Amino acid sequence: MPFALTLLFGLVSSWLWMVEAKDSKLDLVVRPRNEERLLKRGNATVEYLKYAAQSYNALTTIGQYSFLLSLDTGSSDTWVVSSSCHTSECRGLPTYPDHLASSTFGSVNNNQTAFRIRFADGTRAAGMVASETIGVGGFNLTSQMFGLVNDTNVTLSSGDHEASGVFGLGFPRLSQIGKSVQGAVPPVARLAQQGLLSYPLFGLSLRKNDTGTLSLGAIDSDVVQNQSLVSWHDVAPFPTLPNDNSSIYLQWAIHLAGVAINNVSISLNSTYRNITGPEPLALFDLGANGIYGPAADVAELFSQIPASRLVGDGQYAIPCDTTLGMRFTFGSRNYTLQPHEYIFARVLDPPNMCLAWPLATAPSEDGIDWQFGTPFLRTVYSIFSYGIDTKEPPKIGLYSVSPDVVVDTEETISQSLSVESATFATTLPNYVLPTPTYTTPPYLFSPTPSPILSSSNTTPRPSETSITSTSTFEYSVPTLGELAPSGLGASTYSALLTRTTPLPSAHAPVVVVTDSNGSATTQPLPMQSVVLGGPEKSSASRVRTFDFGLGLLLSTLYTVLLL
Repeated sequence: MPFALTLLFGLVSSWLWMVEAKDSKLDLVVRPRNEERLLKRGNATVEYLKYAAQSYNALTTIGQYSFLLSLDTGSSDTWVVSSSCHTSECRGLPTYPDHLASSTFGSVNNNQTAFRIRFADGTRAAGMVASETIGVGGFNLTSQMFGLVNDTNVTLSSGDHEASGVFGLGFPRLSQIGKSVQGAVPPVARLAQQGLLSYPLFGLSLRKNDTGTLSLGAIDSDVVQNQSLVSWHDVAPFPTLPNDNSSIYLQWAIHLAGVAINNVSISLNSTYRNITGPEPLALFDLGANGIYGPAADVAELFSQIPASRLVGDGQYAIPCDTTLGMRFTFGSRNYTLQPHEYIFARVLDPPNMCLAWPLATAPSEDGIDWQFGTPFLRTVYSIFSYGIDTKEPPKIGLYSVSPDVVVDTEETISQSLSVESATFATTLPNYVLPTPTYTTPPYLFSPTPSPILSSSNTTPRPSETSITSTSTFEYSVPTLGELAPSGLGASTYSALLTRTTPLPSAHAPVVVVTDSNGSATTQPLPMQSVVLGGPEKSSASRVRTFDFGLGLLLSTLYTVLLL
């Protein structure tokens, strides 16, 4: 009988030792930011996430050390800062002690294989590729390739939340490590590729100023109450470059069918419509704390909001008392963001104006026009399926977690901004800025068809005319997640959402204390801590501990899902 586990990222209680390896749940911590032998087979887990303003972090073990790593669906590599990193961004962070011997550490090419990655915001990380035993959500991968970083300008810490790197959830084709080391596959994709998950997918539930969940191998049925309301969308394939034998799947991107404000639809533009199709491509990026779109589309969108105006590099400001809903359509399903979900900051002068998403951006050479980060992802439960060879292509499932009919008031918007203390100490320009115009770069990928990698007899790889946004199985899929022996991969996700045994009620372990007067009080059991990172060379006082709060976390911890 397969198991679906719910794992909490970032926060784990002292009861963890009581949970069998096949049943686990972790918390994710959110931070702001400006072959192989596995120990489990045929399982699923759900990790919990803790919100810290902009990103969600997972508690991950690398060798014998524990780290918080920032989850990112827009990149594929997992990397951690080493004790050799001395940039200001690394200062004070829990680090992997590269000066100490680890029995599970593996050198790659005598430590001469470089690791370099750049992000869209201009930040970067560099170091070397190595291998270690990496654990997440109860799964342990031996000889897992990762980046050991000694130079980065990525801001990883904020307050008490100290992430030490990034945990990439993207497709293998996007991996920089995979380009350097033959056969290297990102951790979650590797679990799916080897058929070690109950189903080759992961799901994300994100909540603002709160915890969320990352499910591995199953859908969190505590969140998805009605499986018929999950809308499924084929992941868009990308043409391969000449002599590139990698998968046609590169990014977690699907087609965007429509955008509207106040029920007024705007006209959407696809940068490379003759190649990618008439509907623009939209990337779901957990590592982005915003929503981004083409300049012309964004300008038309804000033109429907009275008194809105362009105030900076693609940034628009709107009256803080705006009550208009912003609607995005994928397939035939609408998803509406209320003002408190797309307004992110109040400006100092004038105080009645607020900054809002989306931000206008220049065309991207990969054909992705829209990017949906945490402001949108918090309004849905998102499911990312790697697909099953010859059965179904990679898909993204969306399940709305927002109330059906909600109209923001000035009070709710003000309350939301107050909680985040979001006021930008800036004065808006007192003149009208022109709408930016950009030059469209050449399309990055060659549209020349190449041989299909899958054994399925489906339509050819996408060319200039073959890409559509339909939900049929017309593309071959990568060999990720062979059909599980349990039979779950039968072109249906219903088994992952059906419980034959109800979930036990989650609760915090407590103790009843009776004083000398006979009065009884209930108190939570003491919290247990883990040390983040390795021992520091200079001072033990720099070692950071991460408390696993029982009372705080067990409301979302240790949910076991028996299928």
